[in-house]
Amino acid sequence: MVAPVTVYSSTSGLNTVLDPERLVSGGESPGSGIELAEAVNVAIDERGLIGLRKGAELLQAGKFHSLFCGTGSDCYVVHERTSDAAIMRVAEDGSLKGVRSGLDKNRRMAWCAVNGDIFYSNGVQNGFIRDGRSNPWRATPYKGPTADWHFEGRVPLASHIAFRPGGQMILADGPAVWINHEPFQFGLWSKAQGYIGFDSDVTMLAVVRDGFFASDRFRTWFFAKLDSGWYHYRQSLVDTAPVLFGSLAYDTVSLTEVGFEQLGFACVWATTEGIVLGADGGTIVKVSKGKVAYPDGRTTGACVVNDNIIYNYSR
Repeated sequence: MVAPVTVYSSTSGLNTVLDPERLVSGGESPGSGIELAEAVNVAIDERGLIGLRKGAELLQAGKFHSLFCGTGSDCYVVHERTSDAAIMRVAEDGSLKGVRSGLDKNRRMAWCAVNGDIFYSNGVQNGFIRDGRSNPWRATPYKGPTADWHFEGRVPLASHIAFRPGGQMILADGPAVWINHEPFQFGLWSKAQGYIGFDSDVTMLAVVRDGFFASDRFRTWFFAKLDSGWYHYRQSLVDTAPVLFGSLAYDTVSLTEVGFEQLGFACVWATTEGIVLGADGGTIVKVSKGKVAYPDGRTTGACVVNDNIIYNYSR
């Protein structure tokens, strides 16, 4: 009987930068796994083992986008219909229930879950979902000491929404970022005070414990929260690569689960140079730089986190 031959026992993942003949093979780096020039319809776990991806089943035919899962089992998606777009609630069995219709077509939806409510905005219409029903997201009157402040008559329409613990909501649309005026007062906005301007349209907002990351079409920044005031942040450049629009994953990644000694969690997004982890303090880790070459001209993308395994798609 011929003894079985192990071709390889694990992989370190894709490498599309080097010529396939220069990739690490199993015998060159014991225990580290081989590098793959191509991987089709497979998943690689945290140990480097390769398995077939789970199969897919068609639940609903049609054009859908902007899928979001909030607290518990509540998931929502935008359905592009003949004459409008609609927010639909996705039940555990895959069935759909209408939440709001009459939305402008072909508008990506931004979402943010806060204390059981799910706020949404597509840059043209906004609202929040409570107990499965859509509600208007209205401006609220200011109640406090007399001051010479001007507050907006409506909540700014946004293409990105992010929430920081402590009651601070951050909205972005075009090249502008706004912050609400009082903790948990999501209908109270003063653009003159809570305003940050960028050189081009904002493509991402991502919150971590001590601040938030923001990207425009040219570069990525970190805004560290200061104790000196509600609106006070220190801005620093963290990456010269821009974030692909729509690529922020709503789920976070445990740093220890993906091989880092640092405790805590990180946000995940994709840039023109690959997948990036953004952690507390403005720390970023380019996990695929030098390994995966993105084709030129990519402007949008998506990342999904499943049990600390990151899946990425760009176009």
